Amino acid sequence: MVQVRLDLESKMNQLTVTRTATAWKETGGQWVSAIEKYTAKSFAYTEKGYLLFQRDQPDGYDGPDGCDAIRILPLSDELRAYCREMIAPVGYHCRNLFLIDWDRQNLDQIQFADLLPVLYEMEYGYRPDSLLWNRLSDQDVENLIQNYLPVSQEQIKKLVPHEEGHYIWKKPDQMERIPGIVPFPEVTRAVENTDGTLTLTVDAVWPQKETDKAYTHETTVRITDGGFQYMGNRIVDTEE
Repeated sequence: MVQVRLDLESKMNQLTVTRTATAWKETGGQWVSAIEKYTAKSFAYTEKGYLLFQRDQPDGYDGPDGCDAIRILPLSDELRAYCREMIAPVGYHCRNLFLIDWDRQNLDQIQFADLLPVLYEMEYGYRPDSLLWNRLSDQDVENLIQNYLPVSQEQIKKLVPHEEGHYIWKKPDQMERIPGIVPFPEVTRAVENTDGTLTLTVDAVWPQKETDKAYTHETTVRITDGGFQYMGNRIVDTEE
């Protein structure tokens, strides 16, 4: 685990930020893995309760954006748990589950092949490599997908690439990857529906763009005995 802490110091009309990353193992042992100090070019406090900082970079600097964000107003443990277990493992990078509108009657646009290694890690705790994947039967793959999505066996055969007796999984090509640093999700609201499902309101926090809500989506899940299923996603607000 890694925890990041920001310390602020105001002096002579300058705001100095000290960024410290602390790492530790669940079995014990803690250490400072990184520490840096910089002057903030600008900062803002948002309605959601975020402090956003931008580094004062020298003229002509063409490196990565120097942005940090720290949440001042805390979220509940329940909302953080929903995000940690259901939303953050999928995220936005190279997967479109939370980037498009879909429901159980409209699954055609979901990129299932990109989801497969993530679903496997959610189920078993580690990512498969290509050798392991090739040893999985069609039934194994279909059961894995059906654990997390309301899709039939017939739909899976149509929607997931299949070759030489195996469902295909491949790492996304570099040309398919989203450039730069993408937002991270944050569950801000949870509503229980009359049909027993749960709708999570999720904001995409993007410090590099100096916003705590690049866009908002509502993801509906159904809690099951063994975990949960994604039931749908809807984009409700976006800046771009």
